[in-house]
Amino acid sequence: MYSRAIHTSRTQRRRAEKRLERLSLLKSPVMDVLGAIPPKLIALHGSVSALPPPDASVVASLAQFQLADPGKRQWETSKTGYLNWAVGQLLAKAREDGMAGEGSSAVDILNASVGEVGQADQLRVAFEVMEGVQPDLETASASRDQMEE
Repeated sequence: MYSRAIHTSRTQRRRAEKRLERLSLLKSPVMDVLGAIPPKLIALHGSVSALPPPDASVVASLAQFQLADPGKRQWETSKTGYLNWAVGQLLAKAREDGMAGEGSSAVDILNASVGEVGQADQLRVAFEVMEGVQPDLETASASRDQMEE
């Protein structure tokens, strides 16, 4: 009976040590960095929430500039993407030639839409908060990668 109790005790000890090893990750320096991120994310959310809601026409006009694949330009995605891009360029050039001085190029459209996104000081605050979050996220990611190795 005594040897059976010793065997049971050893098994329980091994299980407890494995659980402790899994929980020891919580004492790592990564957790200190991760602990600082939530307040910064809350501040980022607050500054972004303070921005005025986007107008539907602005969202529609910005949607035409979105790329199908974020790593590629529209003309690099496919033949259809190239044709759409080329037609858009030709139409923009024709509008510029036909409406001299009215500013119908893609840059002018984006420039006119910028004011709809938010005021400069609101965007500056959002970017400042984001700059504080980004290094912490990179540090946490690097620490996680090191721990996985």
